[in-house]
Amino acid sequence: PMLLRGFAQEEAKGKAESICDEYSIDKSARVKDLRALDVAKLILARLFSIERDVYLVDELIDGLDEKDKDEYYSLLLQKAKGKSVVMVTSDSAFARRAGENNLLILHSGEAEGQNSLGEISKRPRNMTSAQLCGYELFTGLLEERDGVYFAVLDEDGKRCKTVAPISRVYLGKRVCFALKEGEVKPFYYDLSSERIISREREII
Repeated sequence: PMLLRGFAQEEAKGKAESICDEYSIDKSARVKDLRALDVAKLILARLFSIERDVYLVDELIDGLDEKDKDEYYSLLLQKAKGKSVVMVTSDSAFARRAGENNLLILHSGEAEGQNSLGEISKRPRNMTSAQLCGYELFTGLLEERDGVYFAVLDEDGKRCKTVAPISRVYLGKRVCFALKEGEVKPFYYDLSSERIISREREII
């Protein structure tokens, strides 16, 4: 990238060596001999070696164990600080860590809107958003007794009060409930569309 931007050969070589030191990459090693983590570092180094308006980052975690993955993510966040970075990730833990204030969630091929993690977690609009926010998802029956609505979990038969559905067609059917720390949250989802089907109101 530096040669394409007009850097002289020697200048580009010196900068490349400096970047290898900065990223702790062995300058004498061939790419094919590098560990997966070092290859990921090399790709990041190449990307961030040039000033850009927006940085498009791949998810370079294939072949990394948990320790190396954490090191890679920490390095990425360090290099991304103060820059405009766009990254697509399926790692919900990293998404919570990196995009606390600016997340765009793709679900079933549609963008669900851009918002902070805190705002999304108040009422996730689909199961993907709920999992991103750290909710556990469990199936169960949605029941009504005397105008009060209950979630009856398949796992242990636990019965918890919840809110009304957007349509009575869901009563008596298995739906997907969101839990956190053992508490059933006041939103639940259709199993086929994975979209929210509970009314927007406080739990009874």
